[in-house]
Amino acid sequence: MSFQRGRKGWRTGSPERLSMFIEADSMAQRGWALGGRGAQAAPAPAPEPPHAAPSLPAAALGFAVPPWCVVPAQPCAARLLVTSGGVARIDRQGRPETLQIGMTRAVVAGRSPDADVVLEHPSASRRHAAVLHHASGAVYLVDLGSAHGTFLAGTRLPPHEPTVWADGTAARFGAAQTQHILLRRRESLPQPAALRPPPQPQPPSKAASTAAAAPQRLEAGLAASTRARK
Repeated sequence: MSFQRGRKGWRTGSPERLSMFIEADSMAQRGWALGGRGAQAAPAPAPEPPHAAPSLPAAALGFAVPPWCVVPAQPCAARLLVTSGGVARIDRQGRPETLQIGMTRAVVAGRSPDADVVLEHPSASRRHAAVLHHASGAVYLVDLGSAHGTFLAGTRLPPHEPTVWADGTAARFGAAQTQHILLRRRESLPQPAALRPPPQPQPPSKAASTAAAAPQRLEAGLAASTRARK
């Protein structure tokens, strides 16, 4: 039996359940390729994933990376768009500020200077949250037991429970106003001009105010001269 993407179990449930479906589907496909039914054919040894990486040391990341995490197929366009006050921050090159997250199995965000994504707000924990990559291509966000919470689309995540992070959804760490938006497609990055706030109206300068008031003063002077002659 092959598990299809359209089935409910493929799209929902825990990452472990999704990994089980992928493994069952892979074994069934290998069985049919050998000329027998998937349940009867002896499964071939599972090949090493082409982009697998050794487990990251827990001491370096502050948590144990789940065994279902994988390095995404390269090149990977997954990145985080950094916004502040609802507007994307611009880097020194005049481009939207983004953080690449598709090169490793897991990316840790926190206040610690050795975190992959350093959070500057004082409400952030040293090891606040982690971004995890699944073999299916799904991206998960998990709160690592932070004191002030991790919020995805405005909803606080339960600690230590991976949650699917949908493309274009904003995450907030602690009480910071800065948000990180997940972008998975190369073409989903907006143009810098569309990210800048609209220009604020400037108060008129003294010279402009004087020029604007000149016609009114001239009319008032003419009216006063006319009344004096009468």
